[in-house]
Amino acid sequence: KPLELPQRLRKNLGLLRNMHHTNINPFIGAIFEDNKLYLITPYCILGSLQDVLSDASISFRKSVIISMIQDLISGLAYIHHSPILCHGHLKSSNCLVNSYFRLKVSDFGINRLRELNPNKSPAVVDRLWLAPELLRNERYYPSCQADIYAFAVILHEIIHRQGPFNVNATPSVDVGFIVSQIRQSSRPNIFGRSEYFRPQIKDDSNIESGCPFYIRCCLEDCWQEKPNLRPNIDEIFCRLSLMRNETDSQMVFQNADDELVALQNVKDKKSRLLSSIIPSHAANQLVKGLRVKPQFFESVTLLFTNICNFRRISETSSPHEHVRMLDDLYNLFDSVVQGYRVYKVETVKDTYFVASGLVPQENHHTVEAALLALHLLNSFRSYTIPHCPSLPVYLRIGMHLGPVAAGVIGLDKPRFCLFGDTVNMTSRLSTTGEPSQIQISSECHIALVKTGGFITKERDMTYIKGKGRLKTYWLLGTQPKREVDRI
Repeated sequence: KPLELPQRLRKNLGLLRNMHHTNINPFIGAIFEDNKLYLITPYCILGSLQDVLSDASISFRKSVIISMIQDLISGLAYIHHSPILCHGHLKSSNCLVNSYFRLKVSDFGINRLRELNPNKSPAVVDRLWLAPELLRNERYYPSCQADIYAFAVILHEIIHRQGPFNVNATPSVDVGFIVSQIRQSSRPNIFGRSEYFRPQIKDDSNIESGCPFYIRCCLEDCWQEKPNLRPNIDEIFCRLSLMRNETDSQMVFQNADDELVALQNVKDKKSRLLSSIIPSHAANQLVKGLRVKPQFFESVTLLFTNICNFRRISETSSPHEHVRMLDDLYNLFDSVVQGYRVYKVETVKDTYFVASGLVPQENHHTVEAALLALHLLNSFRSYTIPHCPSLPVYLRIGMHLGPVAAGVIGLDKPRFCLFGDTVNMTSRLSTTGEPSQIQISSECHIALVKTGGFITKERDMTYIKGKGRLKTYWLLGTQPKREVDRI
């Protein structure tokens, strides 16, 4: 049933829909469900300004810092000159960054929408961007002056990269205490003058390592205690225009594109690295700072490989030779795996663990795994140990089909893991196999027979630990002149 909105709220939504500017993230719509308000806006791939600033792997040069500040000023100026008059809840987490590192102000003018859920108050950490007059007032009255105060807090974040009020510099900081200090009217300093609680500023003439004097003056004016003493956004635009001609009498934006490309390359490398160790759907959630929920897959095909005489090879190899051998072997396997719709779960010693069917709508995962197994076995036939080419080496492969649970374990060094009896069964099919053979379960055999195009052979009843004696099969190859469907 559609939500019945008061006339003034419908009018406010209409105003938001008509707002468009390079430095704002446009409002598309809103959903109110289960007493929760969801906003619909375009997706910005790099996340929020808060996320970008907290990423220690990215070092910002002057041009990028100034570009983000100018974008923030431009976006806020457009909002202050628009019919909605003010943002109302400005903070670094609702300033978004797109793939070109352009800042876009988001979540503007939604204060009336918050009336749909009047019992919800801002989280304690969100109060760090609220002006003192708003913290002291039980009712929330947004204003341009309060936006200017929040702008100063964000500007301080961009310059110092230690979070609002430097909270990231001290992990055990009490945010509630900081908010209570901001809420206090004033306190006299050693000279008897009124002093207010504000973030500490690191003076430096270089914007890359500190806060130049003219920016410090702007900050102190923008977070003045009395709202009427704070400059408006147009005055801030004029005062901070000095940034444009700060170095060698050249526009600092001349090299901005090169800086943005370099930063984007860093981001792309990180994304590729994360996607290489964690499936893309889970990697995307981690990048957004979300917790990856465990998933259950009803039907997945797993593949284990191991080397028959690995212990003997290890005993005749030095640690350096051992590492080189495994590196060569896994590079060979990786080059083969890249041509198939499968995911490499992990490698442990001589065990290579692959899963097929973790991607939704992948209906031919058993075919994909079977073709991969045959390809791996064929590629391995020409493999020789670099430091001992005369020593024979044999590969065994086990394959099984069944349900698994999947999840990302850990935060510091996250690992994508599969759990369930299917994993144990596949491992035992590998270890109970024979040299240069692919042993598959009855479930895999049935799936391949239905597809057609594969040659299998029934094996004698095989003892599987924890299962007893089971019927298994050898996967020998594909039928000649028969193309197997991989679509």
